[in-house]
Amino acid sequence: MQQTLAAVTAAACLLAAPRLQGSLRAFEVAGARDAQREPARLAPPPGVLVELSPLEARALAEAGDGRTDSRWLLTAVCAASGEQDEASIARLLRRVEAHCESFRRRFAGQDSDRERAEAALEYLYAEVLHGGYQAEATDLAAALDGRGYNCVSSTVLFNCLAETCGLSAAAVEAPGHVFSVVDSTDGPIEVETTCRNWFRAAALAGRVQRGGARRRLSAAGLAALVYYNRGVELLAKHRFADAIVANLKALRLDPENPAARSNWLAGLNNWALEHNAQGDHSAAVRLLRHGLRLTPEHRAFRVNFVAVHQQWIEALLAQQQDERALELLRQAQRDLPQETYFQAAAFEIDRRRAAGDGVSSSSAAQTWSVLLHAEPPQSPVGQ
Repeated sequence: MQQTLAAVTAAACLLAAPRLQGSLRAFEVAGARDAQREPARLAPPPGVLVELSPLEARALAEAGDGRTDSRWLLTAVCAASGEQDEASIARLLRRVEAHCESFRRRFAGQDSDRERAEAALEYLYAEVLHGGYQAEATDLAAALDGRGYNCVSSTVLFNCLAETCGLSAAAVEAPGHVFSVVDSTDGPIEVETTCRNWFRAAALAGRVQRGGARRRLSAAGLAALVYYNRGVELLAKHRFADAIVANLKALRLDPENPAARSNWLAGLNNWALEHNAQGDHSAAVRLLRHGLRLTPEHRAFRVNFVAVHQQWIEALLAQQQDERALELLRQAQRDLPQETYFQAAAFEIDRRRAAGDGVSSSSAAQTWSVLLHAEPPQSPVGQ
């Protein structure tokens, strides 16, 4: 479901991270071999730690070594969903493996890749997915217990079944959606794992036109979508620190995930704006400065860095703290020397003080006012 998140209310200034523009090459591989690479130069702001459970740390290490078979995928998805009880995960693995063995015995006679893919999808719905489609149902335990599934959980389970009968299946990400593709000597076979009648609906199978960029995902990239979806949910609840961490974990597994990067930017930016709306300009500036040091090209950070300083300077001038205002303007100019506001504001303060006119926030606001618009961050993967 394409669920657009509500961005932070634009109280005085807001520019949330926009959707990334441009097209990616179709079926670009997000390889597990890159899992230990610097995650797109992004890092948590000071005071926010990316804490990994033992399961998560092990999954990342194995991904970095390229050890990402179906057991790794199932374990990593469970860990990304928040499950840390290894006994519970072991029971889930046994359940999936039992289904795989049952499927292998039942459909051993299928010859063509298409017949085996069709048999895997039929088995998935006849024996496993009984809870109905739910856009937010990424959790594998919920899917196995009949409490709903979405495109992520159904693709994970389908790919495990496909591997059982000798098929090579991978996930493909499209905007807000993921599906499976089976590599065949006759060409790729696309499988919409949320559509039980996919192969029987001749008007649909192989004829769906999808817009937007498509990326072929490694097992690590598929597991990363679970962290990404958690980040979307946390961002919607304004749990910005947790959302930032979730997106960084997604980027550790899939450094090329543009949506996770976009929502990291949105989380940091909108957290700063929330601090600013609460009058904590210092905290807002710290977050925006962190973002600028990592992504100096990001327009929202640059514009809001100026806008937050404007409001902070206004507040200080209203309290007759001219020296503190000048100190902040000098530091801000060192941070963003290309921005003209800081030097112009400092010059205006010095000019009015020298003329004996006094410096009022109301007179400054007429010159230094800034207004920005909100844009929604990226939506979850769940169709």
